[in-house]
Amino acid sequence: MVNDKGFSDAIKFIESSLGSRSDAFETYLVGYRSLSVEVKDSELDFLEVAEERGAALRVIKDEKLGFSFSSTLAEQDLERMVENALFSSTPIPQDSCYTFAEPPESLPDVKGLLDTEIAAVPRERKVELAKELEASARAADPRVKIVRKASYNERSFRVRLANSLGLDLSQEGTLATAYVMAVAEEGNEGEVGHDYALKRSFRELDPSGIGKEAGLRAAARLHGRIIKSGLMPVVLTREAAAGLLGVLSASLFYSNVAKKRSFFMDRVGQKVAAEGFNLVDNSLLESGHASFRFDGEGVPSRTNVLIEDGLLRGYLYDLYWGKRGKTSSTASGRRSLAGPVRVGTSNLILGPGEMGFDGLVSQMRDGVVVDDLMGLHTANPVTGEFSLGASGFRVERGEMTHPVKGIALAGTIPGLLGSIEAIGSDLKFFGSIGAPSLLVSGLTVAGT
Repeated sequence: MVNDKGFSDAIKFIESSLGSRSDAFETYLVGYRSLSVEVKDSELDFLEVAEERGAALRVIKDEKLGFSFSSTLAEQDLERMVENALFSSTPIPQDSCYTFAEPPESLPDVKGLLDTEIAAVPRERKVELAKELEASARAADPRVKIVRKASYNERSFRVRLANSLGLDLSQEGTLATAYVMAVAEEGNEGEVGHDYALKRSFRELDPSGIGKEAGLRAAARLHGRIIKSGLMPVVLTREAAAGLLGVLSASLFYSNVAKKRSFFMDRVGQKVAAEGFNLVDNSLLESGHASFRFDGEGVPSRTNVLIEDGLLRGYLYDLYWGKRGKTSSTASGRRSLAGPVRVGTSNLILGPGEMGFDGLVSQMRDGVVVDDLMGLHTANPVTGEFSLGASGFRVERGEMTHPVKGIALAGTIPGLLGSIEAIGSDLKFFGSIGAPSLLVSGLTVAGT
Protein backbone atom coordinates (compact mmCIF):
# COMPACT_ATOMS: atom_id res chain seq x y z
CA MET A 1 0.00 0.00 0.00
CA VAL A 2 1.00 3.62 -0.39
CA ASN A 3 2.33 5.11 2.84
CA ASP A 4 2.24 8.75 3.82
CA LYS A 5 5.98 9.10 4.20
CA GLY A 6 6.87 12.75 3.83
CA PHE A 7 3.29 14.02 4.14
CA SER A 8 3.68 15.30 7.71
CA ASP A 9 6.97 17.00 6.90
CA ALA A 10 5.41 18.63 3.83
CA ILE A 11 2.49 19.99 5.86
CA LYS A 12 4.86 21.46 8.46
CA PHE A 13 7.03 23.02 5.77
CA ILE A 14 4.04 24.58 3.99
CA GLU A 15 2.69 26.00 7.24
CA SER A 16 6.11 27.43 8.12
CA SER A 17 6.56 28.95 4.65
CA LEU A 18 3.16 30.60 4.79
CA GLY A 19 3.74 32.06 8.22
CA SER A 20 1.18 34.81 8.84
CA ARG A 21 0.73 35.68 5.17
CA SER A 22 -2.70 34.01 4.88
CA ASP A 23 -5.84 34.09 6.97
CA ALA A 24 -6.45 30.36 6.40
CA PHE A 25 -4.91 27.56 4.39
CA GLU A 26 -5.63 24.00 3.28
CA THR A 27 -3.16 21.38 2.04
CA TYR A 28 -4.12 18.36 -0.05
CA LEU A 29 -1.48 15.66 -0.46
CA VAL A 30 -1.66 12.65 -2.76
CA GLY A 31 0.54 9.61 -3.20
CA TYR A 32 -0.18 6.81 -5.66
CA ARG A 33 1.35 3.71 -7.20
CA SER A 34 0.07 2.43 -10.54
CA LEU A 35 0.57 -0.51 -12.88
CA SER A 36 -0.51 -0.62 -16.55
CA VAL A 37 -0.41 -3.76 -18.70
CA GLU A 38 -1.37 -4.31 -22.36
CA VAL A 39 -1.14 -7.47 -24.43
CA LYS A 40 -1.28 -8.02 -28.18
CA ASP A 41 -1.55 -11.36 -29.94
CA SER A 42 -1.15 -13.21 -26.64
CA GLU A 43 2.14 -11.48 -25.84
CA LEU A 44 2.98 -8.71 -23.40
CA ASP A 45 3.07 -5.48 -25.42
CA PHE A 46 3.35 -2.79 -22.74
CA LEU A 47 4.05 -2.62 -19.02
CA GLU A 48 4.52 0.49 -16.93
CA VAL A 49 4.93 1.00 -13.18
CA ALA A 50 4.71 4.51 -11.75
CA GLU A 51 4.80 6.08 -8.32
CA GLU A 52 4.23 9.75 -7.60
CA ARG A 53 3.54 12.18 -4.78
CA GLY A 54 2.32 15.74 -4.88
CA ALA A 55 0.62 18.51 -2.97
CA ALA A 56 -1.97 21.21 -3.59
CA LEU A 57 -2.53 24.36 -1.56
CA ARG A 58 -5.47 26.71 -1.15
CA VAL A 59 -5.10 29.95 0.79
CA ILE A 60 -7.60 32.58 1.86
CA LYS A 61 -6.28 36.11 2.30
CA ASP A 62 -8.56 39.15 2.73
CA GLU A 63 -11.54 37.07 1.49
CA LYS A 64 -9.65 36.10 -1.68
CA LEU A 65 -8.83 32.52 -2.67
CA GLY A 66 -5.49 31.41 -4.10
CA PHE A 67 -4.53 27.99 -5.46
CA SER A 68 -1.39 26.22 -6.60
CA PHE A 69 0.03 22.69 -6.71
CA SER A 70 3.30 20.81 -6.90
CA SER A 71 3.93 17.42 -8.48
CA THR A 72 6.70 16.70 -5.98
CA LEU A 73 7.24 17.13 -2.23
CA ALA A 74 10.71 18.62 -2.63
CA GLU A 75 11.06 21.70 -0.43
CA GLN A 76 12.03 24.03 -3.27
CA ASP A 77 8.89 22.97 -5.18
CA LEU A 78 6.67 23.34 -2.13
CA GLU A 79 8.09 26.80 -1.49
CA ARG A 80 7.32 27.78 -5.09
CA MET A 81 3.80 26.41 -4.64
CA VAL A 82 3.27 28.58 -1.56
CA GLU A 83 4.40 31.72 -3.37
CA ASN A 84 2.25 30.93 -6.40
CA ALA A 85 -0.84 30.32 -4.26
CA LEU A 86 -0.41 33.65 -2.49
CA PHE A 87 0.26 35.48 -5.76
CA SER A 88 -2.76 33.90 -7.51
CA SER A 89 -5.12 35.25 -4.85
CA THR A 90 -4.27 38.92 -5.47
CA PRO A 91 -6.44 39.54 -8.58
CA ILE A 92 -9.39 37.51 -7.27
CA PRO A 93 -12.47 39.53 -6.21
CA GLN A 94 -13.28 39.42 -2.52
CA ASP A 95 -15.92 36.90 -1.57
CA SER A 96 -16.97 36.06 1.98
CA CYS A 97 -18.15 32.60 0.87
CA TYR A 98 -14.62 31.21 0.61
CA THR A 99 -14.20 28.83 3.53
CA PHE A 100 -12.58 25.60 4.68
CA ALA A 101 -14.04 22.66 6.61
CA GLU A 102 -14.09 22.39 10.38
CA PRO A 103 -12.79 19.10 11.83
CA PRO A 104 -15.69 16.60 11.74
CA GLU A 105 -16.89 14.95 14.94
CA SER A 106 -16.75 11.56 13.21
CA LEU A 107 -16.45 9.93 9.81
CA PRO A 108 -18.59 7.12 8.39
CA ASP A 109 -17.14 3.64 7.98
CA VAL A 110 -17.28 2.99 4.23
CA LYS A 111 -16.43 -0.61 3.38
CA GLY A 112 -14.64 -2.07 0.40
CA LEU A 113 -12.42 0.88 -0.55
CA LEU A 114 -9.09 -0.91 -0.18
CA ASP A 115 -7.82 -4.22 -1.54
CA THR A 116 -4.97 -5.02 0.85
CA GLU A 117 -3.96 -7.99 -1.31
CA ILE A 118 -3.63 -6.27 -4.69
CA ALA A 119 0.09 -5.55 -4.32
CA ALA A 120 0.75 -9.20 -3.42
CA VAL A 121 -0.85 -10.56 -6.61
CA PRO A 122 2.09 -11.54 -8.85
CA ARG A 123 2.64 -9.27 -11.83
CA GLU A 124 2.55 -12.36 -14.04
CA ARG A 125 -1.05 -12.99 -12.93
CA LYS A 126 -2.02 -9.48 -13.98
CA VAL A 127 -0.47 -10.01 -17.39
CA GLU A 128 -2.36 -13.29 -17.61
CA LEU A 129 -5.61 -11.46 -16.87
CA ALA A 130 -5.03 -9.19 -19.87
CA LYS A 131 -4.33 -12.26 -22.00
CA GLU A 132 -7.60 -13.79 -20.82
CA LEU A 133 -9.42 -10.64 -21.91
CA GLU A 134 -7.99 -10.93 -25.41
CA ALA A 135 -8.57 -14.67 -25.71
CA SER A 136 -12.16 -14.45 -24.49
CA ALA A 137 -12.96 -11.69 -26.98
CA ARG A 138 -11.59 -13.77 -29.85
CA ALA A 139 -13.44 -16.89 -28.71
CA ALA A 140 -16.79 -15.10 -28.41
CA ASP A 141 -17.51 -15.31 -32.16
CA PRO A 142 -15.49 -16.63 -35.12
CA ARG A 143 -15.96 -13.28 -36.86
CA VAL A 144 -13.85 -11.51 -34.22
CA LYS A 145 -10.59 -11.18 -36.14
CA ILE A 146 -8.75 -8.46 -34.22
CA VAL A 147 -8.45 -7.35 -30.61
CA ARG A 148 -7.19 -3.79 -30.76
CA LYS A 149 -6.60 -3.44 -27.06
CA ALA A 150 -6.66 -5.68 -24.00
CA SER A 151 -5.43 -4.00 -20.85
CA TYR A 152 -5.28 -4.16 -17.09
CA ASN A 153 -4.65 -1.12 -14.91
CA GLU A 154 -4.47 -0.69 -11.17
CA ARG A 155 -3.90 2.20 -8.83
CA SER A 156 -3.26 2.30 -5.10
CA PHE A 157 -3.52 5.74 -3.55
CA ARG A 158 -3.50 7.67 -0.32
CA VAL A 159 -4.72 11.23 0.27
CA ARG A 160 -4.25 13.48 3.26
CA LEU A 161 -6.13 16.70 3.86
CA ALA A 162 -5.18 19.24 6.53
CA ASN A 163 -6.11 22.86 7.15
CA SER A 164 -5.49 25.72 9.56
CA LEU A 165 -8.77 25.04 11.38
CA GLY A 166 -7.34 21.83 12.82
CA LEU A 167 -8.71 19.36 10.27
CA ASP A 168 -6.32 16.49 9.49
CA LEU A 169 -7.77 13.49 7.64
CA SER A 170 -6.43 10.69 5.49
CA GLN A 171 -7.83 7.84 3.46
CA GLU A 172 -6.51 5.22 1.07
CA GLY A 173 -7.97 3.04 -1.63
CA THR A 174 -7.41 0.89 -4.69
CA LEU A 175 -8.90 0.68 -8.17
CA ALA A 176 -8.52 -2.11 -10.73
CA THR A 177 -9.67 -1.82 -14.35
CA ALA A 178 -9.95 -4.32 -17.19
CA TYR A 179 -10.69 -3.10 -20.73
CA VAL A 180 -10.93 -4.78 -24.13
CA MET A 181 -11.80 -3.59 -27.64
CA ALA A 182 -12.63 -6.21 -30.27
CA VAL A 183 -13.19 -5.96 -34.04
CA ALA A 184 -15.52 -8.32 -35.88
CA GLU A 185 -15.22 -8.65 -39.66
CA GLU A 186 -17.37 -10.28 -42.31
CA GLY A 187 -17.10 -9.56 -46.00
CA ASN A 188 -16.13 -5.93 -46.43
CA GLU A 189 -17.59 -4.86 -43.09
CA GLY A 190 -15.98 -4.38 -39.71
CA GLU A 191 -17.52 -3.36 -36.40
CA VAL A 192 -16.06 -2.55 -33.01
CA GLY A 193 -17.27 -3.75 -29.63
CA HIS A 194 -15.80 -2.98 -26.24
CA ASP A 195 -16.40 -3.70 -22.59
CA TYR A 196 -14.72 -2.85 -19.32
CA ALA A 197 -15.05 -3.16 -15.58
CA LEU A 198 -13.79 -0.87 -12.85
CA LYS A 199 -13.56 -2.45 -9.41
CA ARG A 200 -11.99 -1.75 -6.04
CA SER A 201 -10.18 -5.12 -5.95
CA PHE A 202 -8.37 -7.40 -8.37
CA ARG A 203 -10.40 -10.47 -7.45
CA GLU A 204 -13.68 -8.81 -8.49
CA LEU A 205 -12.66 -8.63 -12.16
CA ASP A 206 -14.08 -11.24 -14.54
CA PRO A 207 -11.82 -11.18 -17.62
CA SER A 208 -13.65 -14.02 -19.40
CA GLY A 209 -17.01 -12.29 -19.08
CA ILE A 210 -15.64 -8.89 -20.10
CA GLY A 211 -13.84 -10.26 -23.16
CA LYS A 212 -16.85 -12.31 -24.25
CA GLU A 213 -19.17 -9.31 -23.99
CA ALA A 214 -16.86 -7.17 -26.15
CA GLY A 215 -16.63 -9.88 -28.82
CA LEU A 216 -20.37 -10.48 -28.90
CA ARG A 217 -21.07 -6.75 -29.17
CA ALA A 218 -18.75 -6.39 -32.14
CA ALA A 219 -20.26 -9.37 -33.99
CA ALA A 220 -23.85 -8.30 -33.25
CA ARG A 221 -23.28 -4.93 -34.94
CA LEU A 222 -22.25 -6.39 -38.30
CA HIS A 223 -24.47 -5.57 -41.29
CA GLY A 224 -26.20 -2.67 -39.62
CA ARG A 225 -28.81 -0.78 -41.64
CA ILE A 226 -30.12 2.76 -41.72
CA ILE A 227 -33.83 2.95 -40.99
CA LYS A 228 -36.49 5.47 -41.92
CA SER A 229 -36.82 8.61 -39.83
CA GLY A 230 -39.70 9.06 -37.45
CA LEU A 231 -40.96 9.55 -33.93
CA MET A 232 -40.81 6.16 -32.25
CA PRO A 233 -40.37 4.45 -28.88
CA VAL A 234 -36.80 3.73 -27.84
CA VAL A 235 -35.17 1.44 -25.30
CA LEU A 236 -31.94 2.91 -24.02
CA THR A 237 -29.64 0.16 -22.80
CA ARG A 238 -28.13 0.65 -19.37
CA GLU A 239 -24.86 1.87 -20.91
CA ALA A 240 -26.65 4.48 -23.02
CA ALA A 241 -28.75 5.48 -19.99
CA ALA A 242 -25.59 5.89 -17.90
CA GLY A 243 -24.19 8.24 -20.54
CA LEU A 244 -27.30 10.42 -20.35
CA LEU A 245 -27.15 10.46 -16.55
CA GLY A 246 -23.61 11.75 -16.79
CA VAL A 247 -24.85 14.70 -18.87
CA LEU A 248 -27.92 15.24 -16.69
CA SER A 249 -25.85 15.36 -13.50
CA ALA A 250 -24.29 18.73 -14.34
CA SER A 251 -27.71 20.38 -14.08
CA LEU A 252 -27.89 19.18 -10.47
CA PHE A 253 -24.74 21.07 -9.45
CA TYR A 254 -25.67 24.26 -7.64
CA SER A 255 -22.63 25.89 -9.26
CA ASN A 256 -24.46 25.56 -12.59
CA VAL A 257 -27.87 26.42 -11.14
CA ALA A 258 -26.54 29.69 -9.73
CA LYS A 259 -25.01 30.54 -13.12
CA LYS A 260 -28.33 29.79 -14.87
CA ARG A 261 -26.78 26.90 -16.77
CA SER A 262 -29.19 24.20 -15.61
CA PHE A 263 -32.52 22.92 -16.92
CA PHE A 264 -33.40 22.11 -13.28
CA MET A 265 -33.11 25.73 -12.17
CA ASP A 266 -35.83 26.81 -9.69
CA ARG A 267 -37.56 23.42 -9.88
CA VAL A 268 -36.98 21.92 -6.42
CA GLY A 269 -40.20 20.22 -5.33
CA GLN A 270 -41.51 20.03 -8.89
CA LYS A 271 -41.99 17.03 -11.14
CA VAL A 272 -38.99 16.69 -13.47
CA ALA A 273 -39.22 13.02 -14.45
CA ALA A 274 -41.71 10.18 -14.72
CA GLU A 275 -43.04 8.47 -11.61
CA GLY A 276 -40.71 5.74 -10.38
CA PHE A 277 -37.61 7.70 -11.39
CA ASN A 278 -35.34 7.74 -8.32
CA LEU A 279 -31.85 9.23 -8.55
CA VAL A 280 -29.39 9.33 -5.64
CA ASP A 281 -25.75 10.26 -5.23
CA ASN A 282 -24.25 7.85 -2.71
CA SER A 283 -20.66 8.24 -1.55
CA LEU A 284 -21.23 5.56 1.13
CA LEU A 285 -21.77 2.71 -1.34
CA GLU A 286 -19.78 -0.37 -0.38
CA SER A 287 -16.92 -0.93 -2.86
CA GLY A 288 -18.21 1.97 -4.98
CA HIS A 289 -15.79 3.39 -7.49
CA ALA A 290 -16.30 6.92 -6.13
CA SER A 291 -17.02 6.06 -2.49
CA PHE A 292 -15.06 7.81 0.24
CA ARG A 293 -15.17 8.68 3.94
CA PHE A 294 -14.89 12.40 3.27
CA ASP A 295 -15.01 14.59 0.19
CA GLY A 296 -12.28 16.74 -1.32
CA GLU A 297 -12.73 19.38 1.40
CA GLY A 298 -13.01 17.09 4.43
CA VAL A 299 -16.82 17.00 4.73
CA PRO A 300 -18.06 13.53 5.88
CA SER A 301 -19.61 11.55 3.06
CA ARG A 302 -23.36 10.97 2.79
CA THR A 303 -26.19 9.90 0.51
CA ASN A 304 -28.03 12.67 -1.34
CA VAL A 305 -31.50 12.06 -2.75
CA LEU A 306 -31.72 14.15 -5.91
CA ILE A 307 -34.90 12.98 -7.65
CA GLU A 308 -37.52 10.97 -5.78
CA ASP A 309 -40.41 9.38 -7.67
CA GLY A 310 -39.96 12.00 -10.37
CA LEU A 311 -39.79 15.01 -8.00
CA LEU A 312 -36.64 17.13 -7.76
CA ARG A 313 -35.50 17.09 -4.12
CA GLY A 314 -32.33 19.17 -4.22
CA TYR A 315 -28.95 20.05 -5.68
CA LEU A 316 -25.34 19.18 -4.92
CA TYR A 317 -23.06 21.66 -3.12
CA ASP A 318 -19.47 22.01 -2.04
CA LEU A 319 -18.55 24.36 0.83
CA TYR A 320 -18.37 27.49 -1.31
CA TRP A 321 -21.62 26.96 -3.20
CA GLY A 322 -23.35 25.76 -0.06
CA LYS A 323 -22.56 29.11 1.54
CA ARG A 324 -23.59 30.96 -1.62
CA GLY A 325 -26.85 29.02 -1.66
CA LYS A 326 -27.48 29.70 2.05
CA THR A 327 -27.28 26.01 2.92
CA SER A 328 -24.50 23.52 3.70
CA SER A 329 -22.21 21.27 1.70
CA THR A 330 -23.63 17.95 0.53
CA ALA A 331 -20.09 16.48 0.65
CA SER A 332 -19.90 17.02 -3.10
CA GLY A 333 -16.52 18.78 -3.28
CA ARG A 334 -14.39 16.98 -5.89
CA ARG A 335 -10.79 17.68 -6.69
CA SER A 336 -7.67 16.46 -8.42
CA LEU A 337 -4.14 17.41 -7.53
CA ALA A 338 -3.82 19.91 -10.37
CA GLY A 339 -7.30 21.42 -10.20
CA PRO A 340 -9.33 23.48 -7.75
CA VAL A 341 -12.31 22.07 -5.86
CA ARG A 342 -15.50 21.79 -7.91
CA VAL A 343 -18.99 20.40 -7.37
CA GLY A 344 -19.38 16.83 -8.63
CA THR A 345 -21.07 13.49 -8.12
CA SER A 346 -19.79 10.39 -6.36
CA ASN A 347 -21.70 7.19 -7.13
CA LEU A 348 -24.70 8.41 -9.14
CA ILE A 349 -27.38 5.71 -9.14
CA LEU A 350 -30.72 5.46 -10.93
CA GLY A 351 -32.85 3.01 -8.96
CA PRO A 352 -33.92 -0.09 -10.94
CA GLY A 353 -37.47 -1.08 -11.79
CA GLU A 354 -39.00 -4.54 -11.90
CA MET A 355 -39.02 -5.36 -15.62
CA GLY A 356 -36.14 -7.18 -17.31
CA PHE A 357 -34.53 -5.92 -20.51
CA ASP A 358 -36.43 -8.39 -22.70
CA GLY A 359 -39.67 -7.21 -21.12
CA LEU A 360 -38.89 -3.60 -22.03
CA VAL A 361 -38.23 -4.64 -25.63
CA SER A 362 -41.39 -6.69 -25.93
CA GLN A 363 -43.46 -3.92 -24.38
CA MET A 364 -42.13 -1.47 -26.97
CA ARG A 365 -43.23 -3.75 -29.81
CA ASP A 366 -41.91 -1.61 -32.70
CA GLY A 367 -39.04 0.83 -32.25
CA VAL A 368 -35.30 0.95 -31.66
CA VAL A 369 -32.92 -0.30 -28.98
CA VAL A 370 -30.07 2.20 -28.64
CA ASP A 371 -26.86 0.86 -27.10
CA ASP A 372 -24.40 3.53 -28.16
CA LEU A 373 -24.67 7.33 -28.12
CA MET A 374 -22.09 9.67 -29.65
CA GLY A 375 -21.59 13.37 -28.96
CA LEU A 376 -23.14 13.49 -25.48
CA HIS A 377 -20.92 16.46 -24.63
CA THR A 378 -22.80 18.54 -27.23
CA ALA A 379 -26.10 18.53 -25.30
CA ASN A 380 -27.24 22.06 -24.41
CA PRO A 381 -26.68 22.49 -20.64
CA VAL A 382 -29.40 25.15 -20.34
CA THR A 383 -32.26 23.62 -22.34
CA GLY A 384 -31.16 19.99 -22.38
CA GLU A 385 -31.57 19.83 -26.16
CA PHE A 386 -29.56 17.10 -27.85
CA SER A 387 -28.95 15.59 -31.27
CA LEU A 388 -26.75 12.54 -30.92
CA GLY A 389 -25.32 9.93 -33.22
CA ALA A 390 -26.57 6.49 -32.28
CA SER A 391 -26.51 2.81 -33.12
CA GLY A 392 -28.41 -0.20 -31.86
CA PHE A 393 -31.07 -2.62 -33.07
CA ARG A 394 -34.42 -2.44 -34.83
CA VAL A 395 -37.33 -3.90 -32.89
CA GLU A 396 -40.31 -5.34 -34.76
CA ARG A 397 -43.25 -7.08 -33.11
CA GLY A 398 -41.44 -7.05 -29.80
CA GLU A 399 -38.20 -8.66 -30.97
CA MET A 400 -34.81 -7.29 -32.05
CA THR A 401 -34.47 -8.10 -35.76
CA HIS A 402 -31.33 -6.45 -37.12
CA PRO A 403 -28.61 -3.96 -36.16
CA VAL A 404 -29.07 -0.29 -36.90
CA LYS A 405 -26.36 2.27 -37.60
CA GLY A 406 -25.99 5.79 -38.95
CA ILE A 407 -28.99 7.19 -37.08
CA ALA A 408 -29.40 10.15 -34.77
CA LEU A 409 -31.58 10.76 -31.73
CA ALA A 410 -33.02 14.22 -31.10
CA GLY A 411 -35.00 15.68 -28.23
CA THR A 412 -34.49 17.25 -24.83
CA ILE A 413 -33.35 15.61 -21.62
CA PRO A 414 -36.34 17.06 -19.66
CA GLY A 415 -38.68 15.70 -22.34
CA LEU A 416 -36.98 12.31 -22.27
CA LEU A 417 -37.23 12.10 -18.46
CA GLY A 418 -40.94 12.87 -18.61
CA SER A 419 -41.64 10.25 -21.28
CA ILE A 420 -40.04 7.27 -19.53
CA GLU A 421 -42.64 4.49 -19.53
CA ALA A 422 -40.67 1.79 -17.72
CA ILE A 423 -37.35 1.31 -15.93
CA GLY A 424 -35.48 -1.96 -16.23
CA SER A 425 -34.27 -4.21 -13.44
CA ASP A 426 -30.83 -4.68 -15.06
CA LEU A 427 -28.84 -2.11 -13.06
CA LYS A 428 -25.12 -2.05 -13.89
CA PHE A 429 -22.31 0.34 -13.01
CA PHE A 430 -20.25 2.05 -15.67
CA GLY A 431 -17.48 3.63 -13.65
CA SER A 432 -19.24 5.61 -10.95
CA ILE A 433 -22.66 5.75 -12.68
CA GLY A 434 -25.18 2.98 -12.09
CA ALA A 435 -28.10 2.72 -14.51
CA PRO A 436 -30.73 0.24 -15.72
CA SER A 437 -32.26 0.22 -19.20
CA LEU A 438 -35.06 2.70 -19.94
CA LEU A 439 -38.13 2.50 -22.15
CA VAL A 440 -38.93 5.94 -23.56
CA SER A 441 -42.30 6.43 -25.26
CA GLY A 442 -41.13 8.61 -28.13
CA LEU A 443 -37.92 10.14 -29.47
CA THR A 444 -37.15 11.58 -32.87
CA VAL A 445 -35.02 9.08 -34.76
CA ALA A 446 -33.31 10.48 -37.85
CA GLY A 447 -32.33 7.92 -40.47
CA THR A 448 -33.16 8.10 -44.17
